[in-house]
Amino acid sequence: MALGFAALVPPIAASAQIACESYTVKAGDTLAGISETAYGSRDYQIIFNANRNVIAGNPNNLAPGIVLNLPCADGRLNASPQFDDIVQREEEKAAKITPRNDYEPPIRLLAGNDWAPCTG
Repeated sequence: MALGFAALVPPIAASAQIACESYTVKAGDTLAGISETAYGSRDYQIIFNANRNVIAGNPNNLAPGIVLNLPCADGRLNASPQFDDIVQREEEKAAKITPRNDYEPPIRLLAGNDWAPCTG
């Protein structure tokens, strides 16, 4: 029974992709599938934005053989360690920031004809 079900499920065309590397599109690949394999999410916007000139504005039409640049999860286009220390410092600074809500405006309601539920 399990073998019969497995035969009905189409194989995923996207093979193991790693972020920060290039990937050659194969027949049946989709940006969402590539993104899920590389980033663990079907949100392909990071791949689309990095490859607009290659994709030609249509993420639904990937021709086999197109080479896509898979950006790093932090947005860098390659894994060069050149900026690692800068990224680490900025992440440390961001972690120290505590959110504040100094401005808490009063809630004011406008009611007509002295309507009791809203004017008390």
